[in-house]
Amino acid sequence: MEMHRGGFVLPIETSVGDNAEVWDLVFGLVVRRAVARMTPECDARLAKIATELNGARDPATVSGLCESYLDALFDTASAPAVARMVRRTRATSIDTIFGVAPDTIEVSRRGTLAVISAIRNGDSERANAAHAAMQRKCLKLLMKAFKERGK
Repeated sequence: MEMHRGGFVLPIETSVGDNAEVWDLVFGLVVRRAVARMTPECDARLAKIATELNGARDPATVSGLCESYLDALFDTASAPAVARMVRRTRATSIDTIFGVAPDTIEVSRRGTLAVISAIRNGDSERANAAHAAMQRKCLKLLMKAFKERGK
């Protein structure tokens, strides 16, 4: 929205790409804090989520476990303000992506497992890299699905 000019709609590629870039920045902050503030309780919580995610294939189950893992990270990072801001956008986008591009479910499941492994090993750089790779793959699949819908 621009004052005295009206509203403009960005191309989907720009909008989705911008949201992904912001999420990457926020995720980087959260994962660094979570690794630095890791507790045995959070480690056990992440281990449990990883075990359940290993066997999950149902979209609703995978989505719920991905949200649980993010809850654990935000709790450990002690970033409630950031969490509130991001949670609304993140929950909506995950549901949308899974609905539009179902192949992203498996990409998210495997990517989340890689991120959890890195975090549990205290490696925030590897966690960020795994998250970025997962997000790039999901965005590629989402853009492909949008293009196929337009045909």
